[in-house]
Amino acid sequence: NSGDVFRALLQSDDLAMAAIKVGRVFPDTPGLGRYELYHGKLGDYSYNRNIVSGQARNKWNSLSGKWPYYTYNDRCVWRFGSDGCGKNVTSITLTFPVTSIEVGSCTTLVLAVKAGAISGYANGRFDFGRVTITDGPNSGHIRTVRAHSGNFLALSHPLPINSFSNIAFQMYPGCRKRLVDDCTSLYDNNENFLGFPWIPVQENAF
Repeated sequence: NSGDVFRALLQSDDLAMAAIKVGRVFPDTPGLGRYELYHGKLGDYSYNRNIVSGQARNKWNSLSGKWPYYTYNDRCVWRFGSDGCGKNVTSITLTFPVTSIEVGSCTTLVLAVKAGAISGYANGRFDFGRVTITDGPNSGHIRTVRAHSGNFLALSHPLPINSFSNIAFQMYPGCRKRLVDDCTSLYDNNENFLGFPWIPVQENAF
């Protein structure tokens, strides 16, 4: 009942037949992109002292449908560690002190951890995990682990400062959103899995 939108509705025709779009985006899973749930135009509207009310003329005839819709994907759509996922990442977070980094072998895109620090984990175990720098010039920066091999952690994008003295960080392993390989085998969390792994691939569906 106030603000710029309220004034625009009352004082001009700028919003007459304005397009209305409602969509859903997936900022934590960019591969899913975005899609529109509703597309229409603003219809007749009226107002009184307290409220502006009107019509949304639906182009797709979907305004009365369930919202938001589920995304049917073979892999889970939850962000790992989110409320929907239900996995507490704090319990699997590892802390690495300043003495755990090979300073001379690190780059802004690859962190070299000293031998033995993560040798107990198979290659790829930290893929899609998260690194949080807790000390040093890059303190506060967060990166996704693009690839883990041996004692090397390739980051999703470079750190801003090319200095690795006194660097400390925390890290937890990732999840590749697979029901059996990740949700069940690694995290015992299959009851929260929101994916559809048995959807037939295109060549088998027809």
